[in-house]
Amino acid sequence: MSVMQNNQINPSKLAEDKDACGVGFYANFTSPASHEALKNGIAALASQQHRGGVDVDGLTGDGAGIETQLPQEFFQSLYGSPADQKIGVGQFFLPEDDSLRQRTISIIEQVMQSRGFADFKWRDVPTDNAVLGQKAQQVKPHMAQLMIPAQDGMDERAFELALYLARRTIENEITEQGLVGSGKDVFYVPSMSSKTIVYKGMTLATNLAEFYPDLQDPNYKTQYVKFHQRFSTNTFPVFPRAHPFHLLAHNGEINTLRSNKNNMPALEALLKDAYGEDAHTVLPVIQAGGSDSADIDNVIEALYHAGYPLSAIKALLIPEAYEGFDDIPENLRKFYTYASTVSAPWDGPATTALSDGQTLLLGGDRSGLRPVRYAITSDGEIIAGSESGMVTFDEQKIVKKGNLAAGEMMAVDLVKGRIVYDQQLKEEVVSAFEDKIALVDRLLPVDLSQAPADSYRYADSDALRDRQRLFGYTNEMIENSIVPMTNSGKEPLGSMGHDAQEPYIAGAKFQLPFSHFFKQLFAQVTNPPLDSKLERAKMSLSVILGRFEDEKPPLSLASPILSTRSFDNLIATFSDHSTIIDTVFHKDQTIAQRLDAIVEQAIEAARAGQHIILSDIKAGGDNISIPANLVVSIINARLNQEKIRHQTSINVQTAEARD
Repeated sequence: MSVMQNNQINPSKLAEDKDACGVGFYANFTSPASHEALKNGIAALASQQHRGGVDVDGLTGDGAGIETQLPQEFFQSLYGSPADQKIGVGQFFLPEDDSLRQRTISIIEQVMQSRGFADFKWRDVPTDNAVLGQKAQQVKPHMAQLMIPAQDGMDERAFELALYLARRTIENEITEQGLVGSGKDVFYVPSMSSKTIVYKGMTLATNLAEFYPDLQDPNYKTQYVKFHQRFSTNTFPVFPRAHPFHLLAHNGEINTLRSNKNNMPALEALLKDAYGEDAHTVLPVIQAGGSDSADIDNVIEALYHAGYPLSAIKALLIPEAYEGFDDIPENLRKFYTYASTVSAPWDGPATTALSDGQTLLLGGDRSGLRPVRYAITSDGEIIAGSESGMVTFDEQKIVKKGNLAAGEMMAVDLVKGRIVYDQQLKEEVVSAFEDKIALVDRLLPVDLSQAPADSYRYADSDALRDRQRLFGYTNEMIENSIVPMTNSGKEPLGSMGHDAQEPYIAGAKFQLPFSHFFKQLFAQVTNPPLDSKLERAKMSLSVILGRFEDEKPPLSLASPILSTRSFDNLIATFSDHSTIIDTVFHKDQTIAQRLDAIVEQAIEAARAGQHIILSDIKAGGDNISIPANLVVSIINARLNQEKIRHQTSINVQTAEARD
């Protein structure tokens, strides 16, 4: 579906943007900032041109950009401040329309003044529009920089936090005023920091430095360049969606987005105390209208300004696969266990490049499907990213080169002039979450091998057959699917296509189960499946029910799929900390009436910190069962709307669970 509507960008479609791109960084970590480092980084970006999309006009690109250290001397000269005056710079995309731009600027200035910044100055960013293609020129916004001197007595960390909160306040206010806009009248803040700055747009990677003459100025100096060439899949590129974002650039994509967003209340609970009276400015963390990349960047920023190091943020949001490996240190294993209860892994797969002006961190994806190459020289240079050869080094000076393994991290510490490798970074992760890791000792594994003796409810063959008819079982299903799986522990082979009748066709002689509506109608999935060894190593079925902060210890299950005996044992383990909700409705009721009552019961149980148990065991006679996945989806959606989904678990006892 196109992002364009009537030759304008449709903001509602921007959330569908996903990326498969080239990413990396160049740094000279043992030398002072230099213009030569900038040129090397721009050359590395240009080498990624083949990874980006190009319009038929030959000059409009999907998006290319760089992040560098903020060149203090360069901007101090432009501002007219002394060398010891720390400057922050806000890089703005503003509406081309004069009236809209003035309204937007007025809001920005009011917010900055309310935050204690008064002596700021505006500067129009020089650009050479001749290197833009026709389509890029049609949607190019006005580009301006706000130069902001630090307040007296404000240290670097306080300055960064103040700029972040000011930017979030500006963005919130612009959104509330309906001034976000689109196309050439878009509002967006690529960066606002005293440590970093982002230059990006819909140029070719080879033309970025021509488009922004600032990048050709010899006084523009940096120790590193983080670069990104975008390839936008099935979407129209726009200036704001070019990478880098505020802290993040990545290749690949984030395909777990809905789950990630649904899990945000648990993570926001972790952040609320860190921001104190400013929490209302940061929460909700994810801003409306962003792409998958913008959404995870929002989360990374919120964690970073709450005090977490980049290594801990990466490990929390995109953890390595750990359950199938015996060599994971125990405290790190406990961290990953804790992380699974506050954040669903953001996965695509995606290689991530994070940076804050002092640390550069590159992280491999969870399954090792995105190559990350690096080379380090004796002169203190490093090039790392999507492929080899992005910057040409003298082979005699290369002291180390390699590829990051799945889930592995490496970082460049620009302050201490060193490379930090995976083991040390993960020790840093453990240190950052030391208090939370201690909570994991409360985790209670549930022994599912023992169960009440009366668990087999339908030992009588006639009663069992009646139950099977009630829930739509067929002889074909039992003989060709259930029996083979029971005997061999494997799914029977079959085609991906599904051409049976739709389940709820009016007047059909036999109604298929509601769940059959969600089968694929043809072989839609083209990605190759994971092989059995990789699946065993990288995938997990383990489940944690409850939260580590709850009074009652959380429970650990090896699998979410339980036998009748095991489910009864789980209910017994819940004791009085669960609420059983019958998912049936009387023939004199409507299904809508019963669903409303079920949802209210579920909300009440979640607010009380109770585990929710949905059961259709009372189906039969005058009681009609409600499809289990219909009930679960409605409850899950409502609990997410109420922001209490993380306060409970949803457990389903149903005769429908069979394929």
